[in-house]
Amino acid sequence: MKKYFLHIAGALICATIIGACSTEEDDLFSESAAMRLQNFIADYSNTLTDQGGLWSMEYFCNTTEPGYVFVMQFDKNGSVEVSGQNEALDLKFKTNNKLVSDRSSWELITDCGPVLTFNTFNKVFHEFSDPSDIKDGKINPDTGYEVDETGYGHRGDYEFKIISRSDDGNEIKMKGKKTGYYIYMHRLPATTDVKTFLDNVRQQPLKIFDKRFPLMILTDNNTGEEFVVLNAHTSYITAYPCKGDSISQCSFANALITEKGIRFREPFAIQRADRSAAMAVIENLLLQPDGSLCDDNGMILTGQSPVNLLQDNRYTWEIDLNSFTGKFAEPFKTMTSDLHAKWSGKRDLKAIKFCFRQSGGIMRPTLYYELGSNQAIFYLDYSAEGKTKLSWTVKEYSKDVDTFVKNVASLGVFFQLVNSCSFELSLDNLVHTSTIKFTDATDASSSFIANVK
Repeated sequence: MKKYFLHIAGALICATIIGACSTEEDDLFSESAAMRLQNFIADYSNTLTDQGGLWSMEYFCNTTEPGYVFVMQFDKNGSVEVSGQNEALDLKFKTNNKLVSDRSSWELITDCGPVLTFNTFNKVFHEFSDPSDIKDGKINPDTGYEVDETGYGHRGDYEFKIISRSDDGNEIKMKGKKTGYYIYMHRLPATTDVKTFLDNVRQQPLKIFDKRFPLMILTDNNTGEEFVVLNAHTSYITAYPCKGDSISQCSFANALITEKGIRFREPFAIQRADRSAAMAVIENLLLQPDGSLCDDNGMILTGQSPVNLLQDNRYTWEIDLNSFTGKFAEPFKTMTSDLHAKWSGKRDLKAIKFCFRQSGGIMRPTLYYELGSNQAIFYLDYSAEGKTKLSWTVKEYSKDVDTFVKNVASLGVFFQLVNSCSFELSLDNLVHTSTIKFTDATDASSSFIANVK
């Protein structure tokens, strides 16, 4: 009897505990899954239409095209105006960099979770998901005819699974239902001028990069390894290890360039020179005040060093004649004044250029002075130390130099001053490398600037 009582008591205790657990579960899921999903949709619908309902969307449609930015204005009545301004729309609508807009409808639906869908045709947005042929002039090298994309088009999405929303409600992360690419939306102020905004988006690659310098260097600050990066300004980027093979170890990625930097369609995996080592992987590169682009893992993208830029015979660097400071300033002023007085303006100094010129069957570094219609050319020997130190001396010069110096002594003084210097070189922007500052290695107050031509 005592044992039976204990069994009953134990059962009652278990029932009490189970009952308590059951009550906690009921409190945790006080609403049905369907109700919670409907509340979620209502909440996100309010987010999309709140504060003017104006958003930018960062969008990828395939592995070969750059990312695109659209501007969307969501209305509570279920309509949305989509605006775009990019090369693909130019080809489609012959717009030549003009804004294209269209109004259609949108909806948040449930499909294994909340999904944003653009559920009536929009000529701007559905151009990238419509499986029609793209009249872009791309030629199939095997056939010689234009590529026919009928059946797949740009391969993009028009429905997106909602992943998350920032705490302030100003960013929404989504995922394309078909492609699986992550898509981001950012709230814009209601007063944003759409045309101005998209103009700026389209100009952004050439604000960050200079297409005259397609070769850049990506450095892993953790290991010191360097990689060549090509054509970032096109948003279709090539990379390979500097000490590796430029063909078999080449990696490619498409990207979207914004005022914040570079966002890749998916993490960009770059082979290292050591094929057995783990790849270098980059998700985003953020623009820094000095023009470089960095990620959070020690990767930094810059242009070539100033020494390498000056050693590249494709470029001509013209000295800014108003930039001489310190010990260069007064001799320059005297020389230009004396030139003008001697030849009444006929042989005024027009330009000083650092460039490579053909001489004796080879390309040789020169300092090239334009004096009216005449020239004074100095062929240089130079030596470099590291990435920023350069020294040069004159090896020989053109036959007219002695005549110029004989007539204008201050010209000889300036020639001697500039033609036998050691410099510390610096860039005002580490990626947009079109300006180099030459600072005298022994006198930091003495410098001049040269710009690429």
